Amino acid sequence: MKRNVGFITTTIFLVTFFAACGGGDDTKKTTPASSVSISISPTTAQIRAGQSIKLAVTTQNTGVNWPSPSDVAGSFTTSGNVATWMPPSVVGTYSFTATAAADTSKKATAQVTVFIPSEDPLDTWYSGINNSGKIAGAGFYSDGTIRAFIKDGDNWDIFDHPDAYDYTYAVGINDSGSVLGYYENGYFLKTGSNYQAIADYQGYPTDYTGINNNSQMSGYFTDSGNYTTGFIKTGSSFNLIEHPSASSSACIDNSMPCGTWITGINNDGHVSGVYTDSNGVYRSFLYNGAVYTPIDHPDNSPSNRIYTWVTGINDYDEAVGYFWKAAESGSPGHGFTFAGGFEIFDHPGAAAGGEGTYILGINNASQTVGWFDDGEKSVGFTSDL
Repeated sequence: MKRNVGFITTTIFLVTFFAACGGGDDTKKTTPASSVSISISPTTAQIRAGQSIKLAVTTQNTGVNWPSPSDVAGSFTTSGNVATWMPPSVVGTYSFTATAAADTSKKATAQVTVFIPSEDPLDTWYSGINNSGKIAGAGFYSDGTIRAFIKDGDNWDIFDHPDAYDYTYAVGINDSGSVLGYYENGYFLKTGSNYQAIADYQGYPTDYTGINNNSQMSGYFTDSGNYTTGFIKTGSSFNLIEHPSASSSACIDNSMPCGTWITGINNDGHVSGVYTDSNGVYRSFLYNGAVYTPIDHPDNSPSNRIYTWVTGINDYDEAVGYFWKAAESGSPGHGFTFAGGFEIFDHPGAAAGGEGTYILGINNASQTVGWFDDGEKSVGFTSDL
């Protein structure tokens, strides 16, 4: 059961300021107060101690006056309409008010909550691994939030998107350390401390599943007819991919989409993917731009209804994923690896009657990552193929 401990939200200070309008009465004549506006983004955010945040102001017919750095706890620097704040180690909610230079009655305020994770996560999910062994994932904490992390050996770099409220997930990481992730408002690419929003495909609900060293991304979108199409995103261009046997004639149930999902991408642009056949069964494949290589449980048949979901691919076209059986009570996941043949992997710590084992990523050293249900919690793991 999720426990809601919450963050310390006592306001420590409120920084406000008033600055003289440049130009005196002439400025007031050329810039009517009604035409002056100021806003700030984000207006609210949560960051952990040691994580910086950028506050950006948008103005109309005015300049901006920021608080004096000497009046702000921590490190506060400004450059034009953007301020960067590195908080002190004291947790709490800090408020920043920017004022329009042309009309000091116009203000914009941001509130940033600083927290320090008080314990290890209750649940962990490992979702991706790069060639240096850095693991992307997320953890669930006792305060009810989910926070992303990059695990490098024994070092855990825990982070939240600056605009996140309840959750941030890290989906994958490439060799340069760029992290693909998502939070309440969509997907992002994190490079250092910079968060770049990733746009949906033509406004459709869009999911991104992997990133390679060329910054190409894999993913899929679902249209208004509940049909899913996979893609490779290169820059701002989308190369759509639809498995030739993908069918919309049948699905697991009417609420589930049909079509093609692209679930991972390697540095050669080869992808892993899933499609629904005419019986509504999920089947997996690899695609190198010319040939579709099927990945299927060896006992699968229309009557057995074993669903395979490949999740990742490395540069040697080795792949990982999980499957579940319609006839098995609770439909737990079972991990698999694919290196010319289909090999089943159930983590020895997975509890009988639980959610099972899920393998979600693989690197060029054939190291795999995923998670299993030990009967009480989700546990991230690594293994070798």
